[in-house]
Amino acid sequence: MRSHSCLIWFASLLVSITFAISAIEAEQTVTVATLNCEFLIKSKVHMKFDLPLALQASNPEHDDWFDEGFRNERFTEATQAIAVEIARIDADLIGLCEIGNEADVAELVEAVADLGVEYEYTAVGNSTDNTTGQHVAVLSKHKFLEIKPQIEGREGYHVELDNDEEAEKDTGVSKGMHVIIQGITRPIHVFVAHLASERLGHEQDAQRVAQASIVRRAYLPALNRGEHVVVMGDFNSDRTKPALQRIRGYDDMWEDLIQPGGPVFNRMKSSESSADFNKRLADQWTYEFNGQREQIDHILLSPSIEAACKRGGIAIEFIDINETIADTEHEATDHRAVVVRFTIP
Repeated sequence: MRSHSCLIWFASLLVSITFAISAIEAEQTVTVATLNCEFLIKSKVHMKFDLPLALQASNPEHDDWFDEGFRNERFTEATQAIAVEIARIDADLIGLCEIGNEADVAELVEAVADLGVEYEYTAVGNSTDNTTGQHVAVLSKHKFLEIKPQIEGREGYHVELDNDEEAEKDTGVSKGMHVIIQGITRPIHVFVAHLASERLGHEQDAQRVAQASIVRRAYLPALNRGEHVVVMGDFNSDRTKPALQRIRGYDDMWEDLIQPGGPVFNRMKSSESSADFNKRLADQWTYEFNGQREQIDHILLSPSIEAACKRGGIAIEFIDINETIADTEHEATDHRAVVVRFTIP
């Protein structure tokens, strides 16, 4: 009888161990990244070489760029420089901003593959930005379950928030997209957006908040269903600014997205001094303008992802882009990359 009980106990132990091993094997560390490629657009790649957006045929310094062969060569060189950095990051999924059309992205994906990193699944968003020709794109090692090449919707806004004169406009998200990728057991909704820049000053501050509202509305249904959501891209808004607060959901009743950057999520470790802690936080920036460093490129996560991270947690890293374009001192891009890793079932 005792022997029979031992056999039952041993069989139960084997079942428990099998389930434990299966659970471990079912977990996966997912690496997601976002990078602004700074005008990696064949028709506008001259911007990488400190030239104006609109070239003048009457300017002798611009002559070479009107030659298609010359432009193609410079674009290929710039693409190679970005490819080196994307291959070095080697994310499972990377959202790209300031990228060109399908043909431009295909050349980049091929260049990355030549460096040993394969992205089997790629998608390029629609763009209504006819001035810059900028798109957003997603490169993924995971299968796409669905691709929505734009983030739908319009939002009104007051042109000048501090002006008594009543003036309204409305906006859409000119560069944004939504893909759903296959996770191990649960799909992940990924939204990539590039919001209005600072080019036109204060007027675009209000427009940027309006665009953030559209992105917020787009991902809320999935968030409210408890699904995994990642929102990433160049929001042209620092962590404490209104557009970033809106896109996270700080000013409405629904659940907020998690910001892996900054002091709230990255608390001081028991092993580090205040000086080391401040130095670590000071490194969390993605763009420098006039000596001011800010994090304007972001990866935001749904609370469901944090809740699922039983093992390994969530880690964020800011990556310097050191590669230069061939035979020049021009950097591959003027942005740093953001990389977030999380372990989920």
